[in-house]
Amino acid sequence: KGPPRKRRSSSGARFSSLPLPEGVPEPMVRAATTAEWICTRCGATNRKLVAQGTAEIADRCVTCHTGHLVRPDIRPVRWNARLDD
Repeated sequence: KGPPRKRRSSSGARFSSLPLPEGVPEPMVRAATTAEWICTRCGATNRKLVAQGTAEIADRCVTCHTGHLVRPDIRPVRWNARLDD
């Protein structure tokens, strides 16, 4: 049995507790939320990670590839979609 393996993050990068070298800026972190919407053409459920406070996004259905404009609804996760003209 060899040495223990180092854990990796979901992006494949190694976790490190070492400080960043001098002159290297810290990575920017943004708050995000999941926009879940239903395709108006085929009824498929779609999800997209968006920055918090986003008022509208353009997205395509993962099933039928129809373009939609998606806006937040009263519910925090489910968004309203309409066909993109």
